[in-house]
Amino acid sequence: LKHGPFSVVDKEELPPSKDNHDYYTPSPYYWPNPNTQDGLPYIRKDGERVPGTELYDEFSNRYDRSRLASFMGNTTLLALSWYFTNDDNYAQKAADNIKV
Repeated sequence: LKHGPFSVVDKEELPPSKDNHDYYTPSPYYWPNPNTQDGLPYIRKDGERVPGTELYDEFSNRYDRSRLASFMGNTTLLALSWYFTNDDNYAQKAADNIKV
């Protein structure tokens, strides 16, 4: 009951669209091109992940992937808790998570 709500606007880095409401998680193995001013086209670095693209790593707050996983896991757990206990606090918190 203490976690959430989870929102895409809580990320620390703006997506390329510059709209904080857009879901954003970069491709884990494609990096900005160091030889161009705008970083395009991205280049693949096989086996070298972009920081923050691994679930729950130290930089994962930059993007939305870990937040989405937390939302889904937390809301599922709340729904199951309500189902087995009939405690409406769990259902209300799950509904609050979904409404954000």
